[in-house]
Amino acid sequence: MDECLNAQEDEIRDSQTKEYRLLDVLRPMVQNTRDESIHYLKGTNLGFGAKKVDCLKIQSDDDGLIDYGPDIGFKFLNDTNNLSSTRRNSIIVPLKNVCGDRDVSHVFFTIYRHQKLFNGPQRYRVYGGEEAQQVVDNDTSTGKAIPLAPPGKCETQISVPSQASVLSATVMDSDGTVRALTTNAKSPVIAKLQFNLGKTKRPLHGETIVSWFNTDHQMWDLDEQCTVTSNENGIISANCEHLTDFSALILGQISANYVCSYPLIMLGYVVNGVSTLCLLVLTAIGILF
Repeated sequence: MDECLNAQEDEIRDSQTKEYRLLDVLRPMVQNTRDESIHYLKGTNLGFGAKKVDCLKIQSDDDGLIDYGPDIGFKFLNDTNNLSSTRRNSIIVPLKNVCGDRDVSHVFFTIYRHQKLFNGPQRYRVYGGEEAQQVVDNDTSTGKAIPLAPPGKCETQISVPSQASVLSATVMDSDGTVRALTTNAKSPVIAKLQFNLGKTKRPLHGETIVSWFNTDHQMWDLDEQCTVTSNENGIISANCEHLTDFSALILGQISANYVCSYPLIMLGYVVNGVSTLCLLVLTAIGILF
């Protein structure tokens, strides 16, 4: 899977179907393994770790994965304090909140260093990087459907930070995958995330959010967003009440309001028209007199 992600984003998109997606291969592998733990911590494009869980013999309250970069690689993380003391992309699941009355069997984590697997019918603009390629709805040369162009710059939209990783966690029990929990009519925090967006500047016309990838619609979803607890110097921390694939995103207009305001646009045309007319009048006066 790591080697597959060396391909171009469009090649990965075209090679997948609703019946077969690379994102679907990890769960059955974890479910069918006999090992207490499996891990892949030296990947170029992703890091992965999975463990069997015995809620009666939990050795630590938290479990997770952290990315120390290409030189060091990925490592298991089992201390929330370490999460806040680093500036690395990392994800933690509080096992004490997950176990409860459930017979949890496995937990596994994946950190993707880019978003090649997280694409669908809608293309997103890249914030802090190259402008997203403008495309049309159909490729007449091949007959294949290709991604839709991003919305206009005056529309509220999702943009993907150029350095945004995707952090993923999955908990499994005897009934399958546990997506969310409810305890006494309240949903506990079951994922703690930290993103390092590097030198990506704060958005001038929007906000930084943390949300999840909807695999049914193949798009980033604005419902059930995580709660951003900190946003300082490119480090985004968030708490989530469900488990899936998460990323830090920018939500807002690309252009400023004064550029997008229709009355201001019309006023600009009027001012330019009047200025042009005055210039013509002055030119005519100069020629005549």
